[in-house]
Amino acid sequence: MPHDEVSADRLDRVVVFLDSTRPHWACRACIASTMDVTVREVKIALLRLTHRCGRGVLESACETCVGCGMETAVVRLPQPRRLQRVA
Repeated sequence: MPHDEVSADRLDRVVVFLDSTRPHWACRACIASTMDVTVREVKIALLRLTHRCGRGVLESACETCVGCGMETAVVRLPQPRRLQRVA
């Protein structure tokens, strides 16, 4: 379906945005304005991301957004885990 392709593209763009702003927090409004989409589309992309990759793929909190400076609901990708030495 063409609608799913558009949604997949937005999902990929949201992931790239969050990866580029790591480790900083970003609100949905700043993500939407940067990507030139609606806040609703960002919410859908974030929901699809957690559905596809699991709950631990995003961190959420009430912190200061790196883009607008407001203390609001924000999201970010968690820090990559360091490789641990085995044996």
